[in-house]
Amino acid sequence: MAAGGLFGGDFQGGAYFEVFSTQGSNPVEKWKISGAKSVKKVYEKSVKSYVYSVEGGHGSKMQLPKDDRKSMGLIQHFLVFQLFLPVATSFSFEICVSDTGGTKRRFLFSSAFTDIKRNPLHCQL
Repeated sequence: MAAGGLFGGDFQGGAYFEVFSTQGSNPVEKWKISGAKSVKKVYEKSVKSYVYSVEGGHGSKMQLPKDDRKSMGLIQHFLVFQLFLPVATSFSFEICVSDTGGTKRRFLFSSAFTDIKRNPLHCQL
């Protein structure tokens, strides 16, 4: 499954492979944006770079790839996300990954959860 997909044809043999970037003429062309007016590219002084600001309710989200049935084709061993969350802001963040055998696993991060729940296919943090 990793050989095909959205990034399957791109070179991924380096130390890292950047998927989520604000650089380029249209960096979100491969993304599905819901609540487009609540997703903005803004300059953040503290990181000295552009970032995506996702504000709004449950309908505001960024999804990659656009089609739920397609894979991204990533083969890196680690997946790293860098998020900035203002104090006292509610949020939720969901990651769905599948291994080379096609087994899908979901990781849900939310400020609404009080306990960690996990099983082999699902984890709430």
